[in-house]
Amino acid sequence: MSTEGRITEDIKTAMREHDDFVLTTLRMLKSAIHNAAIAQRTKTLEEPDVVKTLMTQAKQRRDAMTAFTAGSRSDLADKEQRELGIIEKYLPKQLSPEEVKNIVQATITELGGQGHVFGAVMKAVMAKTAGQADGQAVSRAVKEALGGK
Repeated sequence: MSTEGRITEDIKTAMREHDDFVLTTLRMLKSAIHNAAIAQRTKTLEEPDVVKTLMTQAKQRRDAMTAFTAGSRSDLADKEQRELGIIEKYLPKQLSPEEVKNIVQATITELGGQGHVFGAVMKAVMAKTAGQADGQAVSRAVKEALGGK
């Protein structure tokens, strides 16, 4: 079943169980996917685009959690944390930091002459990890591998 189909089924389950928080979060995800489809001028999104949309939603929650924590609003940070937990159920399994480092090293070797250029390495690694690694984690691993350049 597609990710969007799983979200739809989980919306029905949340309605039956009267779980308002989960229901609201899933409806928000469904709306974000629908809006992304409209932006791309298609009726439905392909699976990689759905994952990309969910990754964007997860990143928004992480950023909001950081801002709320800095502003001493732990109640709102907790809400964002709960929403993030729901969103992460629909994302592909995330790679460990060690796996990201291995992919970065392999990519630098593959690129040869371009293996020292941060942008080229980032682009290649992000294409390989497609939804399985956070961009910030990849960026840290690439900077570390390139000696902090």
